[in-house]
Amino acid sequence: MARPRTLAALARFAAASGDPYLAIPVYPFVQGAMAENLEAIILAKPRHRLVFAAMTFIPARLLARLAEEPNAQIAIRLAANPATPAEARVRLADRWANDARVRRALAARDKEAASFGAKPRARTDRALARRADLSADTAARLSTSADSWVRRWLGRNPATPPEILGCLAADPDLQVRRAVGRNPACPAHLLSVLARDPAPWVRAAIAFRDDVSAEIVDLLTEDDDADVLSGLGRNPASPPDLLRRIAGSNDADIRRAVILNRAAPGPVLEMLLEDPYPFNRALLAVHPGLPDEAAWNFVNDPEPEIRYRAMARAVKHCARAKAISGYSPSLRASGPKRSRAYRASSGLPRSARDDGGLGLAIQCSDSVGR
Repeated sequence: MARPRTLAALARFAAASGDPYLAIPVYPFVQGAMAENLEAIILAKPRHRLVFAAMTFIPARLLARLAEEPNAQIAIRLAANPATPAEARVRLADRWANDARVRRALAARDKEAASFGAKPRARTDRALARRADLSADTAARLSTSADSWVRRWLGRNPATPPEILGCLAADPDLQVRRAVGRNPACPAHLLSVLARDPAPWVRAAIAFRDDVSAEIVDLLTEDDDADVLSGLGRNPASPPDLLRRIAGSNDADIRRAVILNRAAPGPVLEMLLEDPYPFNRALLAVHPGLPDEAAWNFVNDPEPEIRYRAMARAVKHCARAKAISGYSPSLRASGPKRSRAYRASSGLPRSARDDGGLGLAIQCSDSVGR
């Protein structure tokens, strides 16, 4: 199936499909009868309305439309959704003035927005350990701190003297040693030492670096730890042959590392088009290195939010071609953010729990069916 080349063609395709996840990305570009048609598709099912009320990628016009729904659960989700426009929040406050649950959701969201970034900047050892003008004497004192977070920040600080980094590279806390391995100013001889660290999480920090020697890369390719291989898979300096080998792994978390690599070449990415793990396909659908024609195949994916992402990518491509300014489909969010506790309990290797800055928290089969 050829990819539609214009916004009008995409709108017709979405309308013909009857799929709300394909209709949402193109909805902001249409008016009149087509807009009404797509809106009817998007809001047809009560469960869709309930789910979409909580999602940050829904266009403001649709969120405002949902604020008119006589459903308290929808109102609660809209009240907690940071994408809900101000006028819709005012409408919710008026309409649900006697519902304590909606009032609490509105108040909690408003309080969070008001307090964002308002914490006082305490002058503690942790703050000192991060300073760019860190003195050698201060660094020496902080390196013996009983607070492991102080030593971590010191290990990450490019201003920390090399001799202090050498001491921290032998710290009993693996997180401190890992911090040294992630320090852009870490000396080469320490990188070689840390690449042989007994803790995989420390070796993984070296695997992520694109400035290590070929000798270290060769050493790490023999590692069988998922975090280390994931680091190599995400490393933009990893050669295509290595990425191709990692993409063929039986471990979904290791394969995901290649998808998270912004420098991964198209032929390697196309190896993963039929990856059995939905989260991997969701990330792949918006990878800039995947050819547009290959990404269009995801409009037939069984997972609704992956279809949304494929359609949003096509819409963005057409919008750019039309030089339409001020519009960028939300390819980076597909639902409420998962908490750090959720990610930590997911059972994934630590380096595979994040999404490479995409802000993704996709809900697949456990959300809404087609």
